[in-house]
Amino acid sequence: MVYSNLSKTEMINVPKDMIDRHGAVSSEVASAMAQGIRATSHADLGLAVTGIAGPGGGTEQKPVGLVYFALASAQGVSVAEYRFLGTR
Repeated sequence: MVYSNLSKTEMINVPKDMIDRHGAVSSEVASAMAQGIRATSHADLGLAVTGIAGPGGGTEQKPVGLVYFALASAQGVSVAEYRFLGTR
């Protein structure tokens, strides 16, 4: 599991400028995370999840409950956005 932005950049090669530009919770970063874990682990598939679990930390543009799931394979990357309601 890579939780911090530093671990995303150091462990699975997510570009820091991508995190700075789009935020850690974004489709772009989720995609890069899935590709990075696939590459660094030499696996056939890479799965990534990034989101805002709350109870704080949300904004109007990125509310609590926003989650991106990404799956990387040799055929490419698929990213899905979900907005979950309720509390943690």
